[in-house]
Amino acid sequence: MFVKVLDGFGGRGDYKAKADEKSLREVYKNITESNAKYIVEEYFYQDGFFHEVNPSSLNTIRVTTAKNKKGIQIFFAYFRVGGAGARVDNLHSGGVSYPIDITKGQLYTGLTYKICDIEYHPSTNTKVAGYVIPNWKEIVDYAKKLHQMAPEGANLIGWDFCVNTDKIIVIEGNAGPGFPLEINYKQNTWKKVKKYLDEF
Repeated sequence: MFVKVLDGFGGRGDYKAKADEKSLREVYKNITESNAKYIVEEYFYQDGFFHEVNPSSLNTIRVTTAKNKKGIQIFFAYFRVGGAGARVDNLHSGGVSYPIDITKGQLYTGLTYKICDIEYHPSTNTKVAGYVIPNWKEIVDYAKKLHQMAPEGANLIGWDFCVNTDKIIVIEGNAGPGFPLEINYKQNTWKKVKKYLDEF
């Protein structure tokens, strides 16, 4: 299973645990004696390319959707990969973010808070830039469908997907999805998103 701090940030305080009786009792003790709130999820075993890039973490695709009276639009997406030995894929925890061309599902060169133009993932030397995500349209349609079911007022959501060779799983939706660094600074994604939400 995977145990997450409900109001956590950047994967801090999250951990993986076995699902045997001893571990379950330990997890229960930890979460009931803590002042923090937790969510306990079934652990998802990833495979294929998305696992091979960095096997220690669950590596996800973040697709950010915005909603106004005109409908739901996808503004940006990126592939999040953990660092060597990391259990989470967050940029704040040493991960790498690879922006995605939302029209084709192709991965651009990645970046961290210190390095740009990362073509090969540092922990496995797997080439990531240029990879085209299979079933990209299905992921995009899934994100839009999920947003249609979101509560009233949730107009900007970052959806985290885990992709396997045979399935697409949604991990969570984030009301504060964060904004990746621009591929081209002239794009000014935040300005476009704000304008779109102001038209609600």
